[in-house]
Amino acid sequence: TCRQTRSGAAFSPWVCNVGVPLHAPNDFELDSRVEAAIELQQVVEDAADAAREEDDLPLTYEVSECTPDMRDTPPTTTVVISTPSPPSPSTAETSVAGSKEKYHSKKRSKERRRAVRSSAHTAGLGSAPITGRPVKAIARKRVAAAQALKISIPSEYDITSTLADDDARTNVTGPEPIKTDFSLDKEDVPIAKSAFVGKRLPPSPEDAYAWTAKELEAQGLCRPILDKTGRVFAILAGHPRDPAWPQVNEELQKIFELSRDAYSASASQLVHRRGQFCAVNCGISYGGGQRRVSNLAHSAPNQATLNSMLRQKAVRRIANFGNSVLRLFAPRMYEYYSSTLSAICNRDLGLWRNFDQSVFSCATFNLGPKTVTHVHTDHLNIPCGWCCITALGNYDPTRGGTSYSFTQFSPGGIFRWVECGFQSLKDSGVTAKELNNGGHERWRRGIELLSTWSEICTLHRSE
Repeated sequence: TCRQTRSGAAFSPWVCNVGVPLHAPNDFELDSRVEAAIELQQVVEDAADAAREEDDLPLTYEVSECTPDMRDTPPTTTVVISTPSPPSPSTAETSVAGSKEKYHSKKRSKERRRAVRSSAHTAGLGSAPITGRPVKAIARKRVAAAQALKISIPSEYDITSTLADDDARTNVTGPEPIKTDFSLDKEDVPIAKSAFVGKRLPPSPEDAYAWTAKELEAQGLCRPILDKTGRVFAILAGHPRDPAWPQVNEELQKIFELSRDAYSASASQLVHRRGQFCAVNCGISYGGGQRRVSNLAHSAPNQATLNSMLRQKAVRRIANFGNSVLRLFAPRMYEYYSSTLSAICNRDLGLWRNFDQSVFSCATFNLGPKTVTHVHTDHLNIPCGWCCITALGNYDPTRGGTSYSFTQFSPGGIFRWVECGFQSLKDSGVTAKELNNGGHERWRRGIELLSTWSEICTLHRSE
């Protein structure tokens, strides 16, 4: 039955003439799309909040007493009221003078911070940032880049299948080792007495090495590097035997460029002791003021960007390749890394890994756009172990271009945390002297986790 409005028009709650239903694609999942939309909305809101915090928050005043004029006036500025003091004729004058001084002090401080960020941005990215009121435009650009990263994440099935193919293509057949006279004796390497971390040494002229064109062209080949006793202590790993691997490099360039736009880097992330480029660390770490093993902290918008980066197919492929190289060429070291990280995560369910299958606890995205590092040592990494460094980009030494890198590593602090009974050295009751006294034995055990080249050949010949 139809009803009528007051104007006489007829209407009915029933709908007639239903057409052929439209079917969504087979891979369409409503729950995951809704979840992604909610996360994206949170990114948008967080970015807007960050923009307001950056440039639009009101100043906070402190007054010693609420004056009569303030009682009936709607507050337009956040006011912090301290314990009232007995009224005196000079109270109001002192309050006003103090408020003005705090206002101008905060204003000068904000200008200094802007100048530091501007110089750091110029040094790290090559151009000065937009300052002043266009902050919202920057926030919109970050949101757009974050959205592009989010929607480019492929299905988990596609990633898992590709990683399995990469593992099958990664093997030790055919590499020609590079033999050296390098000594891994504790007296010959710059490590701390405890052997959990290395020593931070200044660069020296001996650190520089001039690569020949032939050596640069050979970087795609797998070349183990041996110490004087034949131990494999480093490796030029190349890449998986996949003819389409250059496409992975191109995809990573796009991901890193989007990520640099989406991530709001601090001044210390743009200019640091390793160079003048945007460097973002993530993962499970201990040290640098942390009271316990924990994930490195980021703001909500930056963490959302990192989550999207870590789920990208190309990023997971290079992370998986580095993990596979450690497993193939240093299986005992791999097991040491794996058991340590698993023990920490099983004990604290609030921790999360960068990659489910990787035994490295931390990673660094060096977002460039020109990642050129100073000669340095990452002395806080476990010194007997390995870190994985992947060079990316289209840089040509004769023409220029962009260059990025991605690294995976494990800090020595997390190994010390486990050895101290999953607690700090202070809480364990072990003195620094006692810890250092075990350094020689700890280093000996660590070096024995490295495989000799003959062991590797025998192991994989028998498989």
